[in-house]
Amino acid sequence: MRLAILFTLIFLAGCSFKSDNLGAWKKETSNSFESYTKYYLEGKTRLASVSLKRALASAKSSADLRPLSKVYLGVCALHVGVLIDDKCDDFLSLDDVLDKNDSSRSYYYMIEKKFRDVRVDSLPKQYRDFVKAVKKSDFKSAKQDIKAMKNISSALIASSLIKEHLNSDDIDFLIQRTSLYGYKKAIIRWLKFLKTTSTTKKDRKIDKLLKILN
Repeated sequence: MRLAILFTLIFLAGCSFKSDNLGAWKKETSNSFESYTKYYLEGKTRLASVSLKRALASAKSSADLRPLSKVYLGVCALHVGVLIDDKCDDFLSLDDVLDKNDSSRSYYYMIEKKFRDVRVDSLPKQYRDFVKAVKKSDFKSAKQDIKAMKNISSALIASSLIKEHLNSDDIDFLIQRTSLYGYKKAIIRWLKFLKTTSTTKKDRKIDKLLKILN
């Protein structure tokens, strides 16, 4: 009798363990990518690389390729957010195996500035009003939408997509927000862009900041 009870307890414990670990790889992918985002924007290259490897390893644990495609797309978006050109080749390498209606496609079209192809309702909520405004060439509203974004990485990505329409005050505001998080890499990249739009007097201040940060 005792032996039967013991086997029952072991069986139930096994079921509980399996239940707890169902989809654990997705959580690991998400957590690792979140760490990668933080370290990347801070300019901590080695830690960012380790976190990205973990995210990719977890994402490749399943036949479900959607999390992997989102990691690839997230990496591309972060590059765009710090003003680095990226054509999202890793994401596109999965194009033939992803569902044609996958929401990631609209996000890809957005970060590649193919706004006509974007299905707004498929985007993460923080981008929807922004993209609607850009589609109407209402950049004043688009900039207000960026300032309303709670997630600073989203604000960086959106800002990069309309950088030609940002004035020095807009960029100053973005840099100040980014500074609150200590995102050194993003600050440096946007300071360099600010220099292309600023006055000679402001150039000296930017050069001094860049010297300190570097």
